[in-house]
Amino acid sequence: MDIGNLEYKSKKTQTKSSFDDLKKDIELLPKVLMLFQKINIKKLKIDDNEFKIVLDENNLYLDNKYINISSKLDVASNQILFELSSLYLKDIDILFDGKIKIDYFTEELNYFGKFYYQDLEANLNIDMTKELAKFYIVSSPFKSLKFLKNFLDLPKTAEEWMYDNVEGNITLEGLYAEFDLKNNKLIEKSLNGKAHIENAKIKFHQDVDAIQTKNLDITFKDDNLYFNLIEPTFKDK
Repeated sequence: MDIGNLEYKSKKTQTKSSFDDLKKDIELLPKVLMLFQKINIKKLKIDDNEFKIVLDENNLYLDNKYINISSKLDVASNQILFELSSLYLKDIDILFDGKIKIDYFTEELNYFGKFYYQDLEANLNIDMTKELAKFYIVSSPFKSLKFLKNFLDLPKTAEEWMYDNVEGNITLEGLYAEFDLKNNKLIEKSLNGKAHIENAKIKFHQDVDAIQTKNLDITFKDDNLYFNLIEPTFKDK
């Protein structure tokens, strides 16, 4: 199928984010693959969204206002394997590469790869059903957790400890979380993880000088934050 321009107006609710758009594209893809072996659509307009789609044998390229995908495909009877060159979510400026397996019989999605967001580069595992998504992250060193403000709504005290009171080179040694897809919210009780901070500065009060420590190990579990300070000093003591 080779199409220059095509416009379609639906009665469905318009897509409002890259996550909504990606979910709809994934649900539609198996039907498309059953009908077509090759697709070249230069401009497909659906409501407020405009697509470019190229499917040539095992290569897929899709671009619209929310996402950009470049991937190889391996299609079996009940599953599709994506070997991503890149998956870019434009509205939140996050880039993925790796492998995605979608099983349409069990309605499960598994992802293993890397993502890049601001100064953060990390390995990411995702196991997802229709109701629940489970995430596990291990990162390279980075400077700040403040990017989480875009995704987490935390109490003021928790935000101070997450973003302001501790400085240094941070490495996530393991962060686990679960996301309720039906209610579109993080399951806060599921959140747990470990981080290591090199050459850390810690402020326990804004009017008191920071404690400096060669290394700091942080564990978050059961809504509690634990600190293990290695060779700490306060005012050079």
